[in-house]
Amino acid sequence: MKNNTQALVDPQAVKADRLMGWTLVALFLISIGIAAVDGTWFEALAVGLPAVALPWLLIKIMPGSVQSRIGVAVAFMVFSALAIQQTQGMIETHFSIFILLAFLLYYRDWKPVLVAALVIAVHHVAFNFLQAGNTGFYVFALGADLKMLIIHALAVVFESALLILMAINLRSEANMIGGEPKVVVDIARRVASGDLSVQIQTQAGDTSSVNAALKAMVDNLSSLISNMQGMSAEHDKGNIDAVVDTSVYSGSFKEVAQGVNGMVAGHIDSNNKAMAVVKAFGEGNFDAPLEQFPGKKAFIKD
Repeated sequence: MKNNTQALVDPQAVKADRLMGWTLVALFLISIGIAAVDGTWFEALAVGLPAVALPWLLIKIMPGSVQSRIGVAVAFMVFSALAIQQTQGMIETHFSIFILLAFLLYYRDWKPVLVAALVIAVHHVAFNFLQAGNTGFYVFALGADLKMLIIHALAVVFESALLILMAINLRSEANMIGGEPKVVVDIARRVASGDLSVQIQTQAGDTSSVNAALKAMVDNLSSLISNMQGMSAEHDKGNIDAVVDTSVYSGSFKEVAQGVNGMVAGHIDSNNKAMAVVKAFGEGNFDAPLEQFPGKKAFIKD
């Protein structure tokens, strides 16, 4: 059996990646528009270009992956920080943080929301400190403000916590079909359609889960097919005594293996009986008897 395992990628995550990628392009164009007004071209290009290019690279290389989601989350907050810096802390640009955090819910994954919240938290704390030192970095229009920083932090924590809870619930619902995990249903469908190349991952010592049962079934079917192919190859070589080893199977799989052996043995027995008569004819005994075979095998005697 060929072991050409295909990864089961969530199409929703791939779809979300594309939407988020184009959102990043829109954010970059907005930063270019701000630069055209206030002359912050260096910031727009030095920060904006990597922030849009790197996530797009991840989306192209690993669509639907956790890495691409994390890359998008970081880039979203980088563009929020960029807009804040370009406008020297204009309060309205802070709205983008909450808007983009909400956008990430489309992934139905809590990880990018958490990463985005951590990134913007680090940005606010660091830039508030830098702004207090008059270094040319901005986070608030009226200057560094610890009280305002705490208010913004609490708002981000509150929204992020709700989004993470919603993402967990949405992911749980999205991954279920008829009460079973979606990935298990997908695997079962592939197996039912005859695709035994799928690899099923199970935890060490797991013998009771649905995944473990599917894996045992796929392993047994793959082994049975492999043994039948091996027996067929040996018969083609003339080794007609080759059989399927039934000792490695149990239950219905053993019955199938025994049935295959019995069917092949029956055909060989018929051939042996017919060839015995041919041998007798070759020795001059034209009265050699041949039993009447059942069904369509009757033509042998005729």
